[in-house]
Amino acid sequence: MSKEYDAIMALSGAEELHALIRKWETLSDNLSTRNVGAPILLPDLLMYTRPGYGNTTLLRLMADYLESKKNLMDFFGDVKFMEFMLNYCPPEEPFTELYRLIEEIRDAAGFRSGFRGIVRININEWVGHHEEKYFLDFMEYMASNSQEWLNVLTISQGPNAKTRELEALISMYLRIEIVALHLPQTDVILDRIASWLADYGLTVDESGRELLRGSVDKLRENKHFDGMHTIRLLCSDIVYNYYSNAENESPVLSAESRKSFAANSEYINRTIMKIERQRVMGF
Repeated sequence: MSKEYDAIMALSGAEELHALIRKWETLSDNLSTRNVGAPILLPDLLMYTRPGYGNTTLLRLMADYLESKKNLMDFFGDVKFMEFMLNYCPPEEPFTELYRLIEEIRDAAGFRSGFRGIVRININEWVGHHEEKYFLDFMEYMASNSQEWLNVLTISQGPNAKTRELEALISMYLRIEIVALHLPQTDVILDRIASWLADYGLTVDESGRELLRGSVDKLRENKHFDGMHTIRLLCSDIVYNYYSNAENESPVLSAESRKSFAANSEYINRTIMKIERQRVMGF
């Protein structure tokens, strides 16, 4: 297997994506041993994800993997993938989002005659509005370009009754695979924290790990938790707190030495308030 394949298979909370990549691996192997005259078109993706999973990193890994296979899809343009947020447009206003998307596709093509690659579009604002004319126009546009692009439509909620209706509508326009991504479990996050802290010469004893377990669990309880972004900030603050302390502390972090980062601490409460405020402000 390739390093690109291994990188995707190492992702946590991505079991459905792993199954899809294994199918693509088999597809590529079969194509390489059989004389297939017609192009094989990959199905487009409808992906359930959430902020903090690392969608841009995931797209980069997928693009690198598909490019390495040589026989699954072509790439042509200034970039291998692009991302776009399809904002909601009320029926009584012009559908400016479609024109904005077309312009960004042109930018991705650069000086080339067209763009071939992965197009990821967040359609979260259209859940519940998917039967409106503008969304149908958008789907027709995506379908007309499906042979050139791997369309990845993402929703940062559900699945639920409304998104199931949306799935059915999208499947009228595109051949789709449905993939759900999940944030890593707490133990996986704690292992990441330990790895990041080790880069700065710090380790965590059992009491410190249990303290951080409570903090991570409390952050995960918030429905707007943005995943590894907040966890990285937590690690950065722990490192800053340690190295800015004038006292010569042990590099083995315990619950007692890191109690300012406990689940009931002002730091964690302030972090939760910041996450919720960013959500309201649209960040």
